[in-house]
Amino acid sequence: MMRSRLLLSALGLALALAAIQARATLRIVEQAVETSTLSVSLPDSNVGSMAVKSCPSCKPMLLRLTPRTQFLVGRAPVPYAEFVALARGASDRGLGVFYHGKERTITRLIISDARRTAPRRR
Repeated sequence: MMRSRLLLSALGLALALAAIQARATLRIVEQAVETSTLSVSLPDSNVGSMAVKSCPSCKPMLLRLTPRTQFLVGRAPVPYAEFVALARGASDRGLGVFYHGKERTITRLIISDARRTAPRRR
């Protein structure tokens, strides 16, 4: 009998803790847009602005690059010059644009890993 009361008390405490955690508000830290390298025009320097559309019929958003913006190819960080050269290349690549919504500043630009090559057909 004492054991079942202890188990019920523990269960009640666990449910109360779960309810407290459920009330926690979520805060959006950054937003993202999936686009392609041919759909955007990157500025010549790593501090400038670029227009990004979240869909073909959507209005473009003007987002700013800052000195803290990171440039990645896959998971590997690269210098801005290398990033731009790859983005402006002949082929279209997936581009992820991560930004702070209120500030409209870009935190990261990520080109899908272009270093991987497609498997060869035999």
